[in-house]
Amino acid sequence: MFAGSSRYWSCLIVGIASLAPLIACGQPSPDAKEERSFQEVVQPFFVKHCLECHDKDSGEGDLRLDVLAANFLDPQSAAQWVEILDRMNLGEMPPKDQPRPAGADLTQVTDWITAELQRARNRGDSTGGRVLLRRLSRQEYANTVRDLLKVDFVEGEGPIDLLPPDGSIKGFDRNSKALLVDPSLMDAYLTVAQRVADQAIRFRPPLIAEKTMRFQFRDTAGSPMQYIIDGRAAYLQDGRMVLMEGGARTFAQLRHPYNDKEVPTTGRYRVRVKAAADPGDRAEPVYMNIKQGPGDSIAQFRVDAPPDDPQVYEFVTTRDELFQGEYEIRFVNGTQFTKYVAARGEQLRTAKELFDQGNVFESTRIKSRLRAQGDFDTNVRGAFEQEVLHVEGLPKLYLDWIEVTGPLRGEFPPPSMKSMFLEGWEPEKLSADYARKIFTRLLPRAYRRPIQSSEVNELMELVNGELDRGHDFQTAIKTGVTAILCSPKFLYLYEPSSQTDAPRTLNEFELASRLSYFLWSSKPDDDLFRLAAKKQLSKPGVLQTQVDRMIADPRSEGFHQGFLRQWLKIDEFNRFPPDERIFPEFYQTQFKGLEDDFVEQPLAMLRELIQSDKSLVLLLDSQWTMLNERLAAFYGIAGVTGSEFQKVRLSPQQSATRGGLLGMAGVHRWGSDGNRTKPVERGKYVLDVLFNDPPPPPPANAGEVEPNIRGEQLTVRERLRRHRQQVTCMNCHRRIDPYGLAFENFNVIGRWREKLDGEKPLAHWGDDRPEIDVSGTLPGGDHYENYVEFKRSLLKQQDRFIRGVTEKLLMYALARTIEASDRPVIDDIVNQAKENGYSLRSILKGIVACELFRQK
Repeated sequence: MFAGSSRYWSCLIVGIASLAPLIACGQPSPDAKEERSFQEVVQPFFVKHCLECHDKDSGEGDLRLDVLAANFLDPQSAAQWVEILDRMNLGEMPPKDQPRPAGADLTQVTDWITAELQRARNRGDSTGGRVLLRRLSRQEYANTVRDLLKVDFVEGEGPIDLLPPDGSIKGFDRNSKALLVDPSLMDAYLTVAQRVADQAIRFRPPLIAEKTMRFQFRDTAGSPMQYIIDGRAAYLQDGRMVLMEGGARTFAQLRHPYNDKEVPTTGRYRVRVKAAADPGDRAEPVYMNIKQGPGDSIAQFRVDAPPDDPQVYEFVTTRDELFQGEYEIRFVNGTQFTKYVAARGEQLRTAKELFDQGNVFESTRIKSRLRAQGDFDTNVRGAFEQEVLHVEGLPKLYLDWIEVTGPLRGEFPPPSMKSMFLEGWEPEKLSADYARKIFTRLLPRAYRRPIQSSEVNELMELVNGELDRGHDFQTAIKTGVTAILCSPKFLYLYEPSSQTDAPRTLNEFELASRLSYFLWSSKPDDDLFRLAAKKQLSKPGVLQTQVDRMIADPRSEGFHQGFLRQWLKIDEFNRFPPDERIFPEFYQTQFKGLEDDFVEQPLAMLRELIQSDKSLVLLLDSQWTMLNERLAAFYGIAGVTGSEFQKVRLSPQQSATRGGLLGMAGVHRWGSDGNRTKPVERGKYVLDVLFNDPPPPPPANAGEVEPNIRGEQLTVRERLRRHRQQVTCMNCHRRIDPYGLAFENFNVIGRWREKLDGEKPLAHWGDDRPEIDVSGTLPGGDHYENYVEFKRSLLKQQDRFIRGVTEKLLMYALARTIEASDRPVIDDIVNQAKENGYSLRSILKGIVACELFRQK
């Protein structure tokens, strides 16, 4: 496909190159304040402690401090400053045989160097307060293609899966300086665009039709799987299988008729199982999981349906044609007959060893006891212990049938065909004139603005070239669509700069795009286009109404998955799996899928706050939270049923621990390494996420807070105190640690604890584990004794919190870093939000209404 791509590809590269000057941004020079601080603080320190070895006469290590400039934007100079900082932090400079500088003097110099290095990094990220040309992020590209062409992809095959990850600045992937373009990315865009065109333009139904295949478990009798019901742990009853242990397979009876495979092609498949359960005397829930092939389970269910009223349990999954295999249903928490076989076998081996050693009496005693439980020599039942000799009270899983439908193709013709080919695609209609109509309608939506006739003509040259070379109409249209999706006019949010350096007001169509990519991470819809065409969108009242409409639209999920996920660092919640030996409860059957719940809980709460227009301050503390049944059980909160997240009112005791964002287990998973909690990371999370006031990066070679070693029984607080004894670490930790230590009641997996747990040496402490001490004093002087008092202290900083969120939202909306000159605008937005109860919706409206949002 894309036979005429060479000429177009050359034009594309030239087109992107022509936009490159708009991406560049000049670097500011060092300011006077920086130079003064250097002269007043650093140079006197060098004269007193360093120049004896690092002047023009000595210059040890080729490091001349007498001529070193305070220019952190120069790479060579910055590298020398990094070396100086490293040596100071390691205590190598000044040398140990020289008089030591006062701790306060050393700290003042290292703090200055650290601050200037951070300032230089910020300058590198800065665009000077201007919104620059930027390309669509990977998520924005995928969403735009979805809304433009009405296409849908199976997991693993869409743009979001095939395009490389984007860079980020200040935690967001929308900054123009993070969204670079190189030849490898352009190759990826071409591949993705071709796949999108193939998916969107289909004149004929798919070759592999959707089929439903069912296997009745009663058919196990007499089949190659007869051995399942020949064992002790399964039998047939009333036309269905009863499992007490293990699983039942379909032995290749669910093959698609197209090519006799379980998975005829990669796609989505619906799996349905009719099942029931009897919890037996154990009275615990019965769980089943479904596997396909050699991989992990693809679904798990708690089976509550009684034997006399079986229910259908179903799910949709993406299957890959490269991974074939039978479907298997396993009784996850069955009785484990094999455990009892193993126990008896071990006793028999012990009896034999005793006999061989001459201890006939003890060997005979063991054999007699086993014989009393059953004739182990002649009766297969004798291989089992007494607990499973009688199965009447054992838990049971009843299986009627399993059914697989797929590949799920949806309707034909697909929505993409209906939206593009308004006059149908009968052979007699397929002409160059029809192609022109298609692209005349598609181009404005793709480029997000009115188009010139020359732009259609340029595209039609490519399409006509395909037709002239003998390619069919479908191929020619796919080539045109591919060209559009690779065009800089599609890939970039193009807002031409003014002829001068002065800011200019966005036109209506540019404003529509900025609004839609802010709240939807996708292209403007027809309503926004109509308002832009009538020059009404920029009216304040209209903009406010559109914010309400767009927030209520399902496409606002683009904002949730774009801003909210990145702001809260949600994709990093599950980066370290908990140590299964220390936290086995995390891996219990009933909690399978908790990682997904940890991710979804904060998103669910923020969706609720946006839709209900409630105060964002509730993230600091609340009397309710969002839970589903599994997560509620993990937290020990009763009365919640169902897999969907729902608003749950908390008791005073529950809200003390689980109210607000910081009571969510996902946050505490982020601030742990799978083995131990990391208060420094948790403190950094509060400062960065809640206050937009992240601490500077730690000095090189500063090291981490060491874990416990054998022979030591130090709490995290005690180890942090030891770590802070390093002069260069003290200042930062004074600011970070009080926020992080306040969360020590939450362990690695986010459960509440009163005593220390985690870490392998601590696992052997037993009841001697120390009590958790979370008391502390925040940098502002506010003291707290426990987590409840700490949350009250946070609430006193709600203005700081709202300002931090506003700064991050404005950064996300403008796709640039925040500058000092933005402060008055941020003040206005925060003040307006305060009048409206600090709701997130009011902050969004304030940003959309501000002058910065409507300027280039």
